[in-house]
Amino acid sequence: MSQGSSSLPRLGLVGTGDWARRVHAPSAAASEDVRLVSVYGRDQVALGHMRSTYGVATFVDYREFLAEVDIVAFAVPPDVQAGLAILAAASRKHLLLEKPATIDPTAAWDIADTLSETRCFSVVSFTHLLRPSATAWVENARLSGDWLYARSESFARALVDSRSLSFKSLWRRDKGALWDTAPHAIAVHCRILGDVVEVTASAGTGRLTSLTLLHVSGTLSNVTVTLEAPAALPGGSTFFGTSGAQELPKCANWESDAKEAHLAALGYLGRAWRGDPSGFAPDAGFGAHVTSVIDAAERSIQSGCRERPQTRPASFVTQANR
Repeated sequence: MSQGSSSLPRLGLVGTGDWARRVHAPSAAASEDVRLVSVYGRDQVALGHMRSTYGVATFVDYREFLAEVDIVAFAVPPDVQAGLAILAAASRKHLLLEKPATIDPTAAWDIADTLSETRCFSVVSFTHLLRPSATAWVENARLSGDWLYARSESFARALVDSRSLSFKSLWRRDKGALWDTAPHAIAVHCRILGDVVEVTASAGTGRLTSLTLLHVSGTLSNVTVTLEAPAALPGGSTFFGTSGAQELPKCANWESDAKEAHLAALGYLGRAWRGDPSGFAPDAGFGAHVTSVIDAAERSIQSGCRERPQTRPASFVTQANR
């Protein structure tokens, strides 16, 4: 365990909810690349649990919290995350952001732009781009090219199954699968096929939403999602091209795969803090593009027309180009 090594960057966790307790905190505690030193939140009982379980300092003042950490990991709803992430980026902290970074594309680009200006690094928790069981497949698919079409489908029951971890999530009930499960699929499609330049979307029974994406490569892809499926149905991601159909390796268990993805993200941020940001990680700019795609999908549902995602500001510099 690396928790006693003062040579590692100090990680602070924002949030004390189920996802923070079940995924973020255990992953950070197990990491050999960061030290989990503090937690920020407003629930005193949950803060007490974190303090006794992990031996961390706890804060209810965000600026005091920021002063004691090098990397900030977020486990809060997207509308809460946005403002806190801007402050952390402006304070020159590296960030591990939950997806979506925010539901406002302008705010998402502001986070990315601030990180670029302060020369700090970031990772957005797109599980399929970080979990070890899928990363090699995604990179091979990206490099192979010659794709004609791709599709991803997720028919979850999170908002109708009271046993689900997400059943009581207010922001998920409000925004639905378009903002919860679709970002994971869109991220895979964008990594392999390139940025999205046009979106056509529609919504149907059971709040099922379907997106048709035109990528900069000229390839079309489709993402269909719901959190209110009437029954458990198979899903997944398949890419079709000259070599036939290839399927993204499925998750064995979403929670355990998310922990492995978080460990990979913390490894990347730990290396970045030490001056060696090697390897690929989906950064805040990548996340802002995904947010912009979803925003365009919402506008398309309302207008019945094709919509274009908001583009990145001219000042933005990607992590890879620093």
